[in-house]
Amino acid sequence: SFKKSTCRNRRMDKNTRRCGLITRKIGCYPMWDKNGKIIWSTLLQVTDNHVVKYTPPEEVDPPKKPNRFLKPNKYGVLIVGAESANPQLFTKEYCGLFTAAGLPPKRYLGRFH
Repeated sequence: SFKKSTCRNRRMDKNTRRCGLITRKIGCYPMWDKNGKIIWSTLLQVTDNHVVKYTPPEEVDPPKKPNRFLKPNKYGVLIVGAESANPQLFTKEYCGLFTAAGLPPKRYLGRFH
């Protein structure tokens, strides 16, 4: 039972920031420009990526002693998971990370600031 998304679609503006993706490299592929010059491109497969957890900026860096060189973190942290897998392959504690988000366990996790 997946949770229904409460996110609303909105337009990108100068303050909008994109999330990272977890991909799998599946190879290199040649392409040619108008002059016949070869350009090698990398083929990436994007599997089922889901945001598992979001931590707001206030909770990422706890308040420290004021310092004029230390800038506050204005971005939160996203934990993104990719490639759904069989829950029997993982521990109960690991599967518990995904139950709060209403997602099946993911094989790969990434942290994006």
